[in-house]
Amino acid sequence: MKLSEYLENYNSVEEIYGYWPSFHDAEIKSVALNSYYKEEEGYTCPYMEFTVHCFEMTSSVKSNGYYELIKHNLITFRFEDIYDSELIGFDHQNAILSLEFEILPTNERGFTPILVEIDPANGLGGEFKAFSGKVTKVLPCDSKGHIISA
Repeated sequence: MKLSEYLENYNSVEEIYGYWPSFHDAEIKSVALNSYYKEEEGYTCPYMEFTVHCFEMTSSVKSNGYYELIKHNLITFRFEDIYDSELIGFDHQNAILSLEFEILPTNERGFTPILVEIDPANGLGGEFKAFSGKVTKVLPCDSKGHIISA
């Protein structure tokens, strides 16, 4: 199984960038851990949502010596039925080296989990597993991660 088959609304990110980004130097802007009762299944479901400020680095160098960054977006992910979560280091800045997704083998009950790894450059890092995931929002933003209003 590929990530594009597992992660609902995967294409909403790929359509903007033309590829699935590595999220190198992206910044995690928010994280929420919560749970809700799934009436139809009869159990409490733990979930995590987090929003990442993502962009594309070009080969153009600006006058200040930094590469030009374009396609700034706030991408919100939601993962349900999370388990084995270990998160550390949330800080005022949560820059990451990468955001990795690995589809794990299907378990004996027929569920296929995903492993999400946050490789920190500064601030938040860690990993968790989940049984479902989706991109819930992709919102254009400025270089500081503030939503651009229409």
